[in-house]
Amino acid sequence: MLFSHSLPSLFTLFAGLQHVVNATPRYCPPYGPVLPAPRQASQHPAVQYAVGTITTVLKGQTAGFNLSGVSVGVKSVYEDEPLLDFHYTPSIMNPKEGVKKINASTVYRLGSISKVFTVLAALRLAEDGVLSMNDPVTRWIPELAHPHKPHSGDDLDVIHWGDITVGDAAAHLSGLGGDMTTDISAFPFNWEALGLPKLSENKKIPSCKGLPGAPVCTREDLLTIFKFYRPPVYQPSQSPVYSNAGISLVGLVVEAASNKTFDAAIKDLVLKPLDLERTYSGIVPENSENIAGAMGSSTADMLSFMTSILKNKALSPPNTRRWLKPNTFTSTWSASVGSPWEIYRIDNLTSDGRIIDLYTKGGTLSGYQSGMAMIPDTGLVVSVLGAGPEVSSVWAQLATLNIVEALIPAMDMASRDESKARFAGSYVDKQTGSSLTISLDEGPGLVLSKWTARGFDVLPNLNRFQPGRYNDTTDSGIKSVRLYPTGIENKSRAAWRAVFPTLRDKEAEMIEGLTKVKDVTCITWHMLDRFIYNGLSMDHFEFEYGKDGKAVSIKSKAFDVEMKRVEKKP
Repeated sequence: MLFSHSLPSLFTLFAGLQHVVNATPRYCPPYGPVLPAPRQASQHPAVQYAVGTITTVLKGQTAGFNLSGVSVGVKSVYEDEPLLDFHYTPSIMNPKEGVKKINASTVYRLGSISKVFTVLAALRLAEDGVLSMNDPVTRWIPELAHPHKPHSGDDLDVIHWGDITVGDAAAHLSGLGGDMTTDISAFPFNWEALGLPKLSENKKIPSCKGLPGAPVCTREDLLTIFKFYRPPVYQPSQSPVYSNAGISLVGLVVEAASNKTFDAAIKDLVLKPLDLERTYSGIVPENSENIAGAMGSSTADMLSFMTSILKNKALSPPNTRRWLKPNTFTSTWSASVGSPWEIYRIDNLTSDGRIIDLYTKGGTLSGYQSGMAMIPDTGLVVSVLGAGPEVSSVWAQLATLNIVEALIPAMDMASRDESKARFAGSYVDKQTGSSLTISLDEGPGLVLSKWTARGFDVLPNLNRFQPGRYNDTTDSGIKSVRLYPTGIENKSRAAWRAVFPTLRDKEAEMIEGLTKVKDVTCITWHMLDRFIYNGLSMDHFEFEYGKDGKAVSIKSKAFDVEMKRVEKKP
C-alpha cells in the first residue's frame, strides 16, 4: 500500500486485514472539474442529440398551452451562440399587455431569481471595499442597532440584530422567518371562525403585506415589523431558513452603502457593467419587496448574466470562486445553500460517478415562473422562464433540472473527446531517457502510465519516494495514476496534479464495509502536495499548449524533466 504512514491509523490497521473481496474501481478525484470543459460542445454529436431530445420534449409539453408563454435557453460559456433557444407563444395573447411573438428578448418577471442580483450588488460593494459581508447589518441599518423589546414581551422573541451579518442575510442564515409581509390578518375575514384569536387594535401589526390585494410595505413598515412583531426562527448562523426578509435586509444595506435607491444601485452595480439591456428593476411599483423578487429579464440577458458570472466578469476570479461555494448544509444529502444559491449535488450522471454541483435559483411571482442553473465544472448555463396559468413552479424547477440532467452526460462525452485529442499520446525526452503516456478511460481525469524519469521506472517504485523507505524495492503495484486540472493556468501553460492511490480498491472496499460513514476512504484532499523533493511536489505537472490548444509537452516539476508529445493515442 502506498504512503501508508500518511493515512489515519484505523485505515492502516484495517488495510492489513486479508478477508477482502473483488472490488470495483473506486475513484476519488479532487473537488471540481476532472477535465477541461469542452470548448466546442455545440459540435459534438452527443450534445446535439441531447439538445434535440430536450427540444422535442419541450414542444410536447407546451403544445397544449393556450394562455402560457415559455422561453428556455442553454449555453456553453465558451461559445458565443446558445446551444438551445426555445420559445413558445400561446394561441391566446393580449398584445396590449405583452408581446405578439415570444423570443429571446422577451422580458419575464424573475421572482426570487432577483435575489441573485441583490446579493451580487452587495458583493460588488464588498469587492470595492465599501462594505464587508462580515459587517453586522446594524452598521448599515442603524434603526436596528438599539435593543428593541418585542410587542409580545417574550424574551425568546428578541432578535439579536448585532449578531446578524450581511453575509448571514445573503445566505439565508439570518435566523429570520421566510417573510415579514405575508400576514393574512390584513385581509378582512372572520379568522376567529378558524380558531385564531381576535385581534385588538393595539396588537395589530402594520397592514402592508406581500400578498396580492394588500398595500405594499415601505422601508419604515418593514423595519417596524422587523423590530417589534416577528420572533426569530433560529439564532444567526444556526440553520438555514429560506428568507425573503433576509434578502430584504441585504437590499437595505446596498441602498445605505451605495447611498442610492435600490433600483439605481442595481443598475449601476450590476446591469450597466454587465450590459444587461433587457433586465429591469422596479417593474412593479417601487417597494421593499423588489429587493427579493420583483425584477424582470429576458432569456438572452439571463444567459449573458450567468456567462459573466462563470467568466469572472461579474466579480474578480477569487471572489467568484468564493461566491460559488456553499454557506451551509441542509437536512438532505443532495442540497446545500449558498448566497443565495440553491445548490444540488448529483453523482449518477457520468461514467465515473463523480459529484457535480449545480448552482441554481428558482422564482415565482404573480403567474410568472423562473429557473436558472449554472454548472461551473462544465461551463453550462440554463435559463427557464414561463408565464401563465399552465406553467407551474414545479414545472419550471423540474424543467431546469431535467435539462441539466440530459446535458451533463453529453457535455462529459464532449469533454472526454476533446481531451483525448488535446492530451492523449506518448511524451518523450530522449536526452534524459524520460517518458510517459497519457490516455483516457471510463474514469475521471487523464491516465498517466509508463512513467520513466532518467531511465528510472517511477510508478512501481513509488514507495521509495518516502523518508526511510529509499531502499524498499517492493513493487508498489501501481500501474497508473490520474491527472486533474487545477485551474492554475495562462494562455500557453496549465498546472495539473496527479493523485497517487492511498489504498487498493479491495482495501478501500473492505474499510467502507466496516463503517457507516459514506465514502470514508475518499481522502484525496488530504493527500495532495504531500511528497516533496527540493520544494516541488511529485504530483505536480505542467502541460504546455500549442496555438491550437493541444498539448505539445508535459513537465514533471519535481523531476525537472520536460517531455515532448510525439504521438497520439487513438
